[in-house]
Amino acid sequence: MKTLLSLFCLVTYLTCALSANVNIESCTGATLVGEGEDSDTIVAHRRLCAGIDKAIANIGDNEDFVTWLGEYTPERADKVKDSFKAIKDALNQNQIEYLGNFKGCTNGEAADPVKGRPMLGLCEPYYGFQLDCSGTVESKEFTLITFWDYAYGGGRYGGPGSGEKDPEIFKMIARDHPNIAIIDYYNIGFFYCASQK
Repeated sequence: MKTLLSLFCLVTYLTCALSANVNIESCTGATLVGEGEDSDTIVAHRRLCAGIDKAIANIGDNEDFVTWLGEYTPERADKVKDSFKAIKDALNQNQIEYLGNFKGCTNGEAADPVKGRPMLGLCEPYYGFQLDCSGTVESKEFTLITFWDYAYGGGRYGGPGSGEKDPEIFKMIARDHPNIAIIDYYNIGFFYCASQK
């Protein structure tokens, strides 16, 4: 009887352990490494999960969606939702690091994901940005969401240019090429920021 009870306890323990959905990290956890540490980065990072929830809630046949992501269809909306959910899952499941004064950014970009790691390198332009999303002004929060979309949300392209984000170009992409807009990480970033009001 004692052996049977011990076996039952072991099976129960293993069943619970194997079926548990364990999040080792949280969406609010991040570490600054290297030079150029910036406390605004941690604040912007902590805003991402709540901000992603706002962006998901804003997905619909509305002005923000049409302006930044093009024609609304349920299928296209689902693709955008999936991108945001993938970013949030990655931020929840990884110990995110931000590498200060990264020298690997190209074309005047403010940041670049470090290949093979849950790390974003922050380059010189980033340090001149304001903290939070505010209209179409580049910000630290905009930079983080766009490059995490590139790293985890399936975002591609990034649009033309040398790191400068002319909102009119991305509105044109949404209007004329909506299937590109939903996977362009800057269009996703502009939609995210529009959703924070």
